[in-house]
Amino acid sequence: MATERGQAGHLVLPRPLVPPLAQANDAPQGKARQRRPKSQAKQLVKLHDRLNAVWTAIGAQTDAPTVALLAAWSAPERHYHGLSHLRHMLDGLDTYRHLADDANAVALAIWFHDAVQDPQRSDDEERSATWAHEALTQAGCTRLADRVRDMILATKTHDPAQDPDTALLLDLDLAILGQSRPLYERYVRGVRAEYSDVSDEDWRVGRSAVLTQLLSKPLFNTPLFRAAFDEQARLNLSDERAALANLL
Repeated sequence: MATERGQAGHLVLPRPLVPPLAQANDAPQGKARQRRPKSQAKQLVKLHDRLNAVWTAIGAQTDAPTVALLAAWSAPERHYHGLSHLRHMLDGLDTYRHLADDANAVALAIWFHDAVQDPQRSDDEERSATWAHEALTQAGCTRLADRVRDMILATKTHDPAQDPDTALLLDLDLAILGQSRPLYERYVRGVRAEYSDVSDEDWRVGRSAVLTQLLSKPLFNTPLFRAAFDEQARLNLSDERAALANLL
């Protein structure tokens, strides 16, 4: 999600995609912290199996880059854009796959969309898209490679999507914005930690610009996500921008 660089069916309200205390990169203290390695190991096994299942489903002719992708997502400096973000987007896809034309394409776009994360650069989405395109092309899935690359590139600007699969990808990526205030604030802390080398003043200016940009356009593409999250998302974004302005 481009946030800092400057970031039927039945109509059932989406459940929160980031449940309380679910962020693996915002570890609790004490005994819960001691249990984390075992819990994370189980999470990695499940994620490993999920990607391999998608890779098999698309008829890939190579092994899935599972180890490399999980290593990228598990990097310790990923305080928000880590395993929990990946898992919650995949869980969201499981719940709302009826909104997708090609759920496998959405799953692959989720896996690769933040595969490259470097706060020192502004081309993470392009590099992530290139990784996806090369991996899928080598796997013999050339048309899918083009499709997934384009979907990932759409996460750079989050402009309104022109197709259901990109729409679902973008809505899952931004669903955190419409969560309860404590969860939204946890997200902001996580992103700020990923940019810990940025001064407070530069963060205030850059983040404020991103918030203004987000508030200036539609946040969600699908009616389902718009009804569930738009109002709270705009309140969260507006209040954060006001808090930053008060730091002047």
